[in-house]
Amino acid sequence: MTGSIGVLAGKLVVSDLLKKIGVSTDSAQIGANAAMFSPTADFSERGHARLEAFLDETYRGFKDHVATGRHMTEEEVEAVAKGRVWSGEEAKARGLVDELGGYAVALRLAKQAANISAEAPVTLTVFPREKGLAELLYDRLTGKDRESEDGIVSSGSIERSLKAMQPLLQRLEAILDSPGVLMMPPLGPID
Repeated sequence: MTGSIGVLAGKLVVSDLLKKIGVSTDSAQIGANAAMFSPTADFSERGHARLEAFLDETYRGFKDHVATGRHMTEEEVEAVAKGRVWSGEEAKARGLVDELGGYAVALRLAKQAANISAEAPVTLTVFPREKGLAELLYDRLTGKDRESEDGIVSSGSIERSLKAMQPLLQRLEAILDSPGVLMMPPLGPID
């Protein structure tokens, strides 16, 4: 399947739901469109017009990019755009893809484009890479799982995590220090 060029945006307005469950909200903002993405109010006429203008500009940018990359005119791109989805064969007939096939074909074409021998071994890496348990725990302890989009982690994340774990560590220490608790080294394989 090939997704055609299309842009869609909107928002969920949950004000009625919040009222039904007894939650009230309030906000303060400065500027005509400061709260245009607020989940508690519909778009104003001006906010909706601004969103439409943004979507139109984004759509034009996508179409320009496709026209350049696929060596098509703006009219040819518009004829296959508007958010439609094409089968692989339909997309190829319309000039949206070069070849049909799966990973093997994609890998062959990538090797050709990079001037790599067809027999040369390559390593495929999936992104984003899946994290292991140790990395997930480390990220949770350091607050890296809550870092901002620019990669900045708040400096007190480790300290806050360790402080939160302090009661647990004290209790564990008390258990280990109590009489009758025997710590054994790990047993190796039994021969």
